Amino acid sequence: MGKREEAFKNSAINEGIGQFVQAHSRYISNPGSLYHNIDRRKVDALFTKAMTPFGATPIYGLSQADRDAIFEDLVSEISAGNTFNASYAKRVLPGGKKGKLEKVLAFVRGEKSDAAANKYLDEKAKIVYGMLPVLAQEGAPKEASNVIEAAGRFTREAYRSALADEAVSYGLVKERDYLAAKRDIHGKAKKSYTEFETGIQKFVTGEKVAASILGVAGVGILFLSGRQLTGNAVGNIGIYPGLGFFVGLGLAFASFLLFARISRDKKKAIYMRR
Repeated sequence: MGKREEAFKNSAINEGIGQFVQAHSRYISNPGSLYHNIDRRKVDALFTKAMTPFGATPIYGLSQADRDAIFEDLVSEISAGNTFNASYAKRVLPGGKKGKLEKVLAFVRGEKSDAAANKYLDEKAKIVYGMLPVLAQEGAPKEASNVIEAAGRFTREAYRSALADEAVSYGLVKERDYLAAKRDIHGKAKKSYTEFETGIQKFVTGEKVAASILGVAGVGILFLSGRQLTGNAVGNIGIYPGLGFFVGLGLAFASFLLFARISRDKKKAIYMRR
C-alpha cells in the first residue's frame, strides 16, 4: 500500500483512539498504551475488505462519500476496541465474548470486579479531568489546594490502572499480582475521588459561611428572647413564651456541630496527606 493509504489509516486510528479515550477516560493521561497495542494487521484487513468492492481504484480515487464511509467504518471498529492485539484487548475490554467455562474462570480470577472498577474509573476520570483546567488555573485560591491534591491522587491511580493493563499484556506483571494491584488501585481511586467530590462541595457551598449564619441567627434569637421582644423582630416565636430561647439555642448548637465537623474533616485531611 502507498503512503496515502497509510496516512488514511493512521488518521482513522487517531480518530478511533480519540473516541475510545472519550468513552474510557482513565486513558486520558496515558493514550500511548492504546496506540502501541493496535494490531496493524487487523486494521489492514479491515481496510482491504472495505476497498474490495472498488477493485484496483486507490482510496483517493473514490468519491468523497465512499471515502467518508470507509473512514467511519474503520473509526467505528477501532473505537470499539476491535483492533487491539488479543492479550491487551482482554484487559481493556474485559466484557468481551467468552464461553461458559471462560466466564466461570474469569469470575474466579476477579475479572468481573475488574470490569466494574474500570467502569468506575472511566466515569470519575471524565469528571476529574474535566475539572482540572479550572482547578489548576493561575490564581486559584489557597483553599482549593486540598481539592487539587485529591484530584492528583485520583489521576495517579487512573494512570496506574492503564499502566497495569499494558504491563500484564506484555507479561511484565503476573496475573495474580495484576488483579491484586487493580483492587488496590480501585480502593485508592475511590477514596481519592470521595475526597475530591467532598472538597468541591465544601468549597463551592461554603460550609463555614453556613455555620456562621446559623451561629449569628441563634445568638440573635437568644438575645431577643432574653429581652422578651416579640413582634416582627422574631416573627411568631414570641407568641409562645420560651420557644424563642429553644430555637435560638438549637441554631447555635447546630452551628457548633457544623464548625466541629469542618475542623474534624480538616484534621483528617491533614492526617491522610502524611
